[in-house]
Amino acid sequence: MNAQAWGRTPSVLQRIALLLVSVGLLAGVAACSTTEQRPVAEHLRDTLSARVEPNIIEETIERHDNGLVRVGRLNGPMEVNGIECRDWIQFHSDGTVRACELSSRTTIQGDRMPSGSQLWFNADGRLESCWLGDSIRLQGVPCRGGSGKVATGFYPNGRLRSAFISETTVLQ
Repeated sequence: MNAQAWGRTPSVLQRIALLLVSVGLLAGVAACSTTEQRPVAEHLRDTLSARVEPNIIEETIERHDNGLVRVGRLNGPMEVNGIECRDWIQFHSDGTVRACELSSRTTIQGDRMPSGSQLWFNADGRLESCWLGDSIRLQGVPCRGGSGKVATGFYPNGRLRSAFISETTVLQ
């Protein structure tokens, strides 16, 4: 299959659609924000989010109904579960990492992800999707990255599911 069309610059309509989705997501996050302090159940106090919380800027913390951190902004780069994170971090309701931005080049599930990549993990801790900080090869496929926040997806088994191809490529 010739995938030359994948290497094109996104059309104006694609860029507008991405902008509308981004604005909608930001509006959804703003609508869901809460700074109300909720007590954390005893059995959840040793979760990853509870251990990271002292390194999150207090005014940015939003919580799940169980009291654990849902989202917040780190006060500086820090290692979380072996991943060098910076800026905003999100957690699932069980305290495991939902999303973070890489502060340095990091190997995730066998692939070297560039600094600045935004990663999303499923509840099992597997990489679900990402916005690559730079264009790289993932599993032998040249994938587009950079400031355009281009989505790349993965199957539950870790194999590449979707990507924007960064160069003319024949896929088999």
